[in-house]
Amino acid sequence: MKLWTLAALQLGSACLWADTQPVKHTASDEVRVMTWNILHKGWEKEGHASWRERAGGIVEILREHQPDVVGLQEDSKTQVDLLVNALSGYSYLDRHAKKGGGLLIRNEAWHVIESGKIAIPGGRRASWALLESRRNGARWLFYNAHLIHRTAPDSAAQRLEGARNITQHLLNRSSQDVPVVFTGDFNALPDMPVMRYLGGDAGSPVQFANAFTLVHGDDDPRATWRGLGKAHHGERIDHILVNAHVSVLDAEIIFYDDLSDPYPSDHYPLQTTLRATRQQDIQEQHDRGSPVTQ
Repeated sequence: MKLWTLAALQLGSACLWADTQPVKHTASDEVRVMTWNILHKGWEKEGHASWRERAGGIVEILREHQPDVVGLQEDSKTQVDLLVNALSGYSYLDRHAKKGGGLLIRNEAWHVIESGKIAIPGGRRASWALLESRRNGARWLFYNAHLIHRTAPDSAAQRLEGARNITQHLLNRSSQDVPVVFTGDFNALPDMPVMRYLGGDAGSPVQFANAFTLVHGDDDPRATWRGLGKAHHGERIDHILVNAHVSVLDAEIIFYDDLSDPYPSDHYPLQTTLRATRQQDIQEQHDRGSPVTQ
């Protein structure tokens, strides 16, 4: 990844950033989805880079990778306002909610049919949106959430309750053939109860597949949470989940450890390239014994 050049930054006013070459879609039906906990500006502590120092890196990564949809976590109104002003052609859906995880979309890619918020434990708000592709007219349903941290009392039960609230909303709104994507900081490793529930266990009415796992396997050790120190450590607690009507073409964690600049966040962004799955593809996947979601 290129080193970033910050031409100018002044919060609350115009922002100028180094230009990057735009990423081009190779097919009209490909959808790039990112999830990223950008570290709430209120969590900055002595010795950590401030939002003012980190903002340039976040904008540059988003400009370089040009996701069609971004599930943000820990985003404050100040942070959202800066990103929307700095990123020409992106919109933040719905009014910002404190402790919410919002959806950032590329206007060129989508027409918004409906969108809104869902209450989940911890006083949080998950986001959802039904979007129609401006490229081919396909409709996709997106969810994004920041489930409660493992240090909170009874956190496992609260994460599970949050997942149930979101899946109930999905069951109430989704038709049988709509691609569904669920992004978020789940504060859970892939084999923890909430992730197993979303994968179809414990009587779950839905069955999502983990996009990164589909591409890289269960044993891949790479992490999305890394902290702010120079020593690499962390866990893969950020995920992009898909239903059976989505094919995963690739999945990558965007690392930036070799940069001398302040790290943009204590999380790495995770990005996937997706495509709506034909029924024939689903049957072939089932015949091969691969995970099939519904």
